[in-house]
Amino acid sequence: MAEVSPSFHDGYMTGIAVGEGTATLSLKRANGEAWQLRLTAVQALKMDDFSQGNIILSLETFSSTPLDGALIERLYEAPHPSVAAKYRDAHLQLISRKMAMIEGGEATLLVLTPSYGADLVALCGAVTCELMPTDVS
Repeated sequence: MAEVSPSFHDGYMTGIAVGEGTATLSLKRANGEAWQLRLTAVQALKMDDFSQGNIILSLETFSSTPLDGALIERLYEAPHPSVAAKYRDAHLQLISRKMAMIEGGEATLLVLTPSYGADLVALCGAVTCELMPTDVS
């Protein structure tokens, strides 16, 4: 696990734009700096509870490191227990493949944990972070 640098603790997620295989998160640090996080080669993205005023508790990336399976299961939810065993087995195999990709450094898992509002998990190829210019009028 690696905290995204710079730290966005107590900052805000102000927007998201999703394209084909990409996503851009608009963030504001507690000091007012505006940043964009760009996700490339997005395989899956799930966000719940986007609100007015999305306060960030932590923003972490996982790649080339052991991973708690519960994080990846947030993206790929288990089928209902009543479905046939072949579907439950297929889900377990999917989770294993995705975890192996992350642990092997072939993919990155981004996890935004909120203090309030947007809760986001994304599986992608890479994450880049860019400071946006300020409007000096």
